[in-house]
Amino acid sequence: MKLPQGAHVVPECAENFYDICRNIKSSFRGYMTLSTTLDNQEYVANLLFDSGNVTAASVVNYATQKNLSGNEALEAIKNKLAGSKGGLELYTLSATEFKKATDDNPADILTPPVPITDLHVKIKATIIKPPKSGLLSKIKNAFSFHSGRSDEIQRLDKKPAGIAVEEEPKKETQTLPQTPRPQFAFPKIPSGPIERQQKNIPYDQPRPQRPLPQPQTRPTPPRQSDTPPATEPQASTQEKTKEEEYKRQLLAARNERVAKIAQQQKEPPKPITPTIQPTAGTDKVQTTIDRLYRHVQMKGRAPLNETTAHQLGITKTQLEEWAIILEEHNLIELHYPTIGEPEIIRKKT
Repeated sequence: MKLPQGAHVVPECAENFYDICRNIKSSFRGYMTLSTTLDNQEYVANLLFDSGNVTAASVVNYATQKNLSGNEALEAIKNKLAGSKGGLELYTLSATEFKKATDDNPADILTPPVPITDLHVKIKATIIKPPKSGLLSKIKNAFSFHSGRSDEIQRLDKKPAGIAVEEEPKKETQTLPQTPRPQFAFPKIPSGPIERQQKNIPYDQPRPQRPLPQPQTRPTPPRQSDTPPATEPQASTQEKTKEEEYKRQLLAARNERVAKIAQQQKEPPKPITPTIQPTAGTDKVQTTIDRLYRHVQMKGRAPLNETTAHQLGITKTQLEEWAIILEEHNLIELHYPTIGEPEIIRKKT
């Protein structure tokens, strides 16, 4: 589905989030993009709606490159995406942009329009509480969806406590029990006259001397002769015969290998077939930078991170270089927000 850029809707607080959800079923005009992964396959669904009614729908399977449009896409959203979870992005459109989106996608138009509450999509926001230091809180994920359960939009007015707040678990410090250290004391040998008098030791008695440690002698092993004894048995004739047979086998294998290499050099070289085949219906080879441009055009935007690089089969450094090349040719736009990851955005027409 070809959609204009529009204005990205990001709630600033919990009250703003509930106001947006209430306006979706009443006066909101724009489109939402649902992305999820099922059975290791990535699905992206686009819903164009106005005043609570879905007017166009499309579903893309990036693994099989299969596109569903109109009522067929709406049935796939209800059945295939039931019970799944994923990301949700919301964009608002003006009346002129909405009319242009309707005229550019005639195959995706629903007849008749379907109320958005029939999709049973549960919308929630994950918000991090502000720390005690007084810093402002930030929204971790602006929107996410959970399909296949009761409709959250109908219950917003009755139960406004639908936001799941994540709190960091408190770290518990464990203290080890303190054990008393063992104390050691050595006997003191009396040296002065007062100490000798207290111990009743006569003055003419010599001081006790500690015995000196005796050096330990290790027995020397017997020295072995460098030359083998004269009585060593000689190699038998059978062992010599085996060694000669092994040498003959090595020589025969070497000669066979040399003959095979010489024969290969005489043969003409085989033609090299290209490993990358051109795209079906064209004579051009689709490179990875072409896949990146097509990926951005289909999704509208893509984060500049390891996940997008893994989907395209490249590294993050190559992804950044190719994104800069596409931006220099005015094919895409690079957006570096103050908070969050950089994004590759489709060029506005």
